[in-house]
Amino acid sequence: MADVVDRFYARTNGQRINSCGGIMGQCVAGVQSYTNVELGIGGCPAFPVAGAKDMFGTRTDAFDWVRNTPTGVPPRGAIMVWNGNVGGGWGHTGVVVTANVNNFNAYQQNDPYSSGMHVKAYDYNNVIGWAIPKGGQLNPPAPPQPTPSGGDIMDTNSGKELYRTGLHREAESDTAASQWNGLSAGEALKRLRSAPEWQGTDAAIKTAPSLQQQVTELNAKVNALMVENTALKKKCADLEAQLAAMGEDSSNLNALGKLLKWFIQRLGFTK
Repeated sequence: MADVVDRFYARTNGQRINSCGGIMGQCVAGVQSYTNVELGIGGCPAFPVAGAKDMFGTRTDAFDWVRNTPTGVPPRGAIMVWNGNVGGGWGHTGVVVTANVNNFNAYQQNDPYSSGMHVKAYDYNNVIGWAIPKGGQLNPPAPPQPTPSGGDIMDTNSGKELYRTGLHREAESDTAASQWNGLSAGEALKRLRSAPEWQGTDAAIKTAPSLQQQVTELNAKVNALMVENTALKKKCADLEAQLAAMGEDSSNLNALGKLLKWFIQRLGFTK
C-alpha cells in the first residue's frame, strides 16, 4: 500500500506546484501542499510564515518538532527545515524520502532555483530540524516494488549505472548519481533524455555515419590527387630530360635571337 510520500510523489513529480495561500512555486509551496492534501492538516496556508526557515516550531497543534543533532535520523515523510544560510536567506524545506545518520534524500522543489518537484540528496549542514505529525502518525514506508511502466525504483548504485550507460562516463559524485533516487527506472530514463549532455551525445552518435562517409570520400579524393601528382612528377622529369638534351641548341638559338633583335633595332624598325 502506498504511503504518504508515494502519494505525494505520484501526484506532483516533475511539477512546479503552488499552494493554498497564494505561495507560487517556492519550496514552502510544495510542503504546504503535502501538509494539506497528504497529511490532511488544514490551514491556508498550513504554515503561515514568510520563509521556510520560519516554519520550525510553528503549528505545534499538528506537529512535533525535532531539533537536528549529530545522531538524529528523521523518519520517511518528516518535513525538513533548513536555516537562513541557504535559499538566499529564506531557508529551505522538503519531505524526507530516505535518511541515515549522515545524509538523506528529500522530495522538494526550487533547489536548484525554479526547479519542479524532485528527489535530491543532502547532508545535514544547515538543517534546523524536522516536523512529524502529532503522535508520529505517518504511514509505514512502502517497500520498493517493480512498476509496470518504469521498472525498479532508482537508488544511488543504479544512478551510477545510468551514468555509464546513458552518458558514457562515471558520475561526478554519489550526490550526482542519487539525483534520480526514488524514481522509477522509466522516469529516470525520460529525465536523462531531456538533459543537454545526453542530447549532445545522442546527436554525435547519430551524425557519426555521415561523418564516416565524408572521411571515406575525402580519402578517395586524396588518393586520386596523389596519383595525379605522381603523373605530373613523371612529366616534369621527362621535360627536364628533353631540355637537357636540347641545351646546346637552345644556347645557339638564344644567341641568334639576340643578334637579330640588335640588327632590327639598328635598321630603325623598332625603338
